[in-house]
Amino acid sequence: QQRAIAFFYKGFEYAAVGFACGLVGQSMANTAMIAKRAYNKSKRASEGADVATGVATGLMAAGGDASSADLANSLVPDEVPVPPLFRTACVWALFMGLSSNARYQAVFGLERIVEGTVLAKKMPLIANVATVCIRFANNIYGGEQFIDMARWAGIQ
Repeated sequence: QQRAIAFFYKGFEYAAVGFACGLVGQSMANTAMIAKRAYNKSKRASEGADVATGVATGLMAAGGDASSADLANSLVPDEVPVPPLFRTACVWALFMGLSSNARYQAVFGLERIVEGTVLAKKMPLIANVATVCIRFANNIYGGEQFIDMARWAGIQ
């Protein structure tokens, strides 16, 4: 019973932290994306003024019109849409509250088992190596789970 209460309590804590970090992290990423796009747009506009004159002259000489040059100048490479802030934070909360919490509990349990063995007590290096391996595998698996969850939620 105490283990179950701890699981839900930690799940709530992890979800709250995940939501807050999701808001902060995604707002920073969105701000960087928007700033980069604004910079690239102004850069294209300043470079495009020189190029557009040459393109318009070339198009007019070839029988085209200036509106075709404007169209060619306004083309922008495919841009990834800016991810939704609130939905991304909710996905982080869900991921941290469920997946991270469950994996944390499993890692903690496995570490207790390893540290309780006779071999680990005689050779602590064995316990340390096992802990590193368990945590490494946890990180890899957690990253894969987050990618799957993000795709499922439509934020990636």
